[in-house]
Amino acid sequence: MRCNSESLCADDTKLKALNLVPSCQLVLTYDYGSTSTYTITFVGRENLTGGEDVQTSQYPRNQPRSALPASYLKYEPAAVITISGGDDVPLNLDTSFPSLQSWIFDSEASCAVNLFQPGSKRNFGFLDRSGSMMYLPVKPADLTNWLAYFDQGSKVVPKGLEEGGDGYPHYTWHSVVIIPREKMTSQLEKKYGTQEAGFTDCVLASDVRPDLLTGAFPKIAALAGLRKDKKVPRGWISFHKRGNSFGLSVCTGNSAVPKSNAPKGTAFDGDKQHDTVNKPLFKVSKGVEIRGLQDLFCIVEGLLRTL
Repeated sequence: MRCNSESLCADDTKLKALNLVPSCQLVLTYDYGSTSTYTITFVGRENLTGGEDVQTSQYPRNQPRSALPASYLKYEPAAVITISGGDDVPLNLDTSFPSLQSWIFDSEASCAVNLFQPGSKRNFGFLDRSGSMMYLPVKPADLTNWLAYFDQGSKVVPKGLEEGGDGYPHYTWHSVVIIPREKMTSQLEKKYGTQEAGFTDCVLASDVRPDLLTGAFPKIAALAGLRKDKKVPRGWISFHKRGNSFGLSVCTGNSAVPKSNAPKGTAFDGDKQHDTVNKPLFKVSKGVEIRGLQDLFCIVEGLLRTL
């Protein structure tokens, strides 16, 4: 079927009056000093449902298509934790790691969260919040300690802006390198041991027991390389938050090899190493709400379960 636009007037002819069928074409010809012709292929129609992403009273009424797989369901872990008094409560990462939760989500500042190992680099996590950086160069033994180490690192306070009493800011950047206490070596000590509190810090993180998260989020554990899964490859999570907008990518394969003139032996060692060179497994910026660590992990686990 082919519709020629010569007999149609854009002011008084509605598309629904054309009875278009999929794969038919509209040929649009107009002349503003020179003749231009556009062929538009009609692929189908959908009913708009409204909502915050669809302005039904405005044109063009573009309805964003969800990047979520059709089989996606947000995951709900069955694990519970026992609190004082012997009561069991559902596992909640927001309250289990409160300092990290606040560091990422309780600030208007933009924040980048990169978890797990990109390619074969010695980088197991890098977080950046407006100049405050955290870097984990050693692989944790389990998923619980992966978050626990960053929770401990997020408690380190940068030097105050009023240091020295002159009222001028002294530091606009803060480096925190996190190393598990049990995995500190002479080589790591030599590279990261020199520090200035509140400026270039090295945190010797303590292990947390028991490990509940590796079993509670098995697909994420496979992504992190902590267990094997036939459908989930090793990879990493990249989450970026700016105001009310966000971007979430689940990546695998190789990552970029950035060039940097930054000083060695600081959190800058982990900067930009999670930039993927392959197409992400998943890339989501709409259709879900991520207000905390619990949302982040449950959404990623749900996405991985669609593979």
